[in-house]
Amino acid sequence: MSSTWVKSQWKFITLPGQLSATINTTLVKLLLRGRSWWQQLVTGELTIEQMAGQERVTAPYISRVVKLAFLAPSVIDAIVTGTQPARLDGKTLLATNAVPPSWNEQIARFE
Repeated sequence: MSSTWVKSQWKFITLPGQLSATINTTLVKLLLRGRSWWQQLVTGELTIEQMAGQERVTAPYISRVVKLAFLAPSVIDAIVTGTQPARLDGKTLLATNAVPPSWNEQIARFE
């Protein structure tokens, strides 16, 4: 597998069976942050308000990022392999009410 950094948020890699894929590391970081923050909330380490203060963001932003921990597996797979549609970016995922609760709705919207 070969890789080349072009910008800080994009990584080009060659995957088996594909010519190449573009991994948006900003999206991957958002997924990781959402899972991490969810774990902290579940264990009771912090409340959303405390986390928002610690991270210097708003509580609604924390809520929107945490929702990414519940994306459909196929959407997550597309993001981490760089095969997500070009229109799927951080702004799209973090828009208010952007992530529907149903995996079927997420797939229809994001794939």
